[in-house]
Amino acid sequence: MIVPTSQEKLDVCFVPAPAQTVVAPLETFAVFAISNRPDAQIEVSTSGGDSATLNLIEVPSIGGGYYTFMTTIKMSSKPLTLQYSYLSNGKKIDIDSYATIVPKSGHGTDEEFSTVVELKGEQDSVSVKIPWLNIDDWQGWAWVRPRPTWIEPRWVSLRNFGRFGAHFLMLQPLNNSIDPASTFSVFPCSSAEATVHLTGPRDGEEPGIYALVRRTKANAVAKVYVVGKLSTSADIFDSANGAITLAKKYLGTTDIAYYDPPAL
Repeated sequence: MIVPTSQEKLDVCFVPAPAQTVVAPLETFAVFAISNRPDAQIEVSTSGGDSATLNLIEVPSIGGGYYTFMTTIKMSSKPLTLQYSYLSNGKKIDIDSYATIVPKSGHGTDEEFSTVVELKGEQDSVSVKIPWLNIDDWQGWAWVRPRPTWIEPRWVSLRNFGRFGAHFLMLQPLNNSIDPASTFSVFPCSSAEATVHLTGPRDGEEPGIYALVRRTKANAVAKVYVVGKLSTSADIFDSANGAITLAKKYLGTTDIAYYDPPAL
């Protein structure tokens, strides 16, 4: 193996990456760096006041020419920010962006949410704001209906949701106070008496996500449901299945089996 000379340009990348947020258990956390030089001098400092040097380790790889460095960080009950630095031609280079390590035990448990919207006998439609969908907290996939016979997924921020009717949301957090491993599935559940979908605010409405409900059965009290399942296990299926199970509970169809689609 050819050892790079001291004149070779130093390249370094980090795991977790600068500006990345990751979740870690309340123990120790491994920090890695990859460099094109085995003599790289790389350090990490934490918001807790600690610092450590990343040491060269032996890692089997394909190709060669790159070297792996590692150190461990002791976790606490509070989130830590990491700043990386390295020496290049005798000069210390600080990486501007910080990585964030969030302790897993510092977050809440899974949660369920629901809003029941009722149309009185004389009402044909109604628009109701969903109070538990904070538009500053979430972004993700919305299954929208751009045409009457077509539903497609689109990546959206709840801040700029638009007026397309959404029939399902699968969201991830924007707010750093929410566990980054969270998945929030939201299901607007129509009934035999009325339909419902999610939309952004219309003229005169304050910012938020709204349930737009329209009657399908005349002269009867009509109820629809908007339900959500927040899962902190980084399992999108747990979140989606939880929302569907909650919807079935409201509709009284919990005895009807639901099956995941077969893998392609």
